[in-house]
Amino acid sequence: MIALKIGRKPHIWVACVLLVFVSGCGGVPTGSVSGSASIDGAPVPAGRIVFTSSENTCSGTIADGEYNLAHNGSPNIPVGEYIVTVFPPRNEEKFNPDTNKIEFVDLGVDPKIFPKKYQVKSTSDLKFTSKAGENRFDIELSNEG
Repeated sequence: MIALKIGRKPHIWVACVLLVFVSGCGGVPTGSVSGSASIDGAPVPAGRIVFTSSENTCSGTIADGEYNLAHNGSPNIPVGEYIVTVFPPRNEEKFNPDTNKIEFVDLGVDPKIFPKKYQVKSTSDLKFTSKAGENRFDIELSNEG
């Protein structure tokens, strides 16, 4: 065991140790992202939206044409450039006590209304650069072209 003689000024040693730990805690700047989503002028009734960068994936749920993103459970995402993809909602699984089975709940949204080009990173032309603070990104999807 190595003994360290602190001497008469232990507060200086404590300050140095704290400085080492705190100096690396600056973190990455973040911002919130919300917006609207529509397809051919009509609000998206329900869906999923994903923002992908080279380092992060952030997602949100679209409800009644509006969304808010999250990243690892936080409402703020790291700043940076993102490719945006939009998907139909997933049907939910719920336990039905009458049948004693897990059943799919149809959310009533036709997945065919979602243009395929926006569901794949390599074909989506939706791009967004998030900045620190509040960000708004309204998305208009088109089934043409």
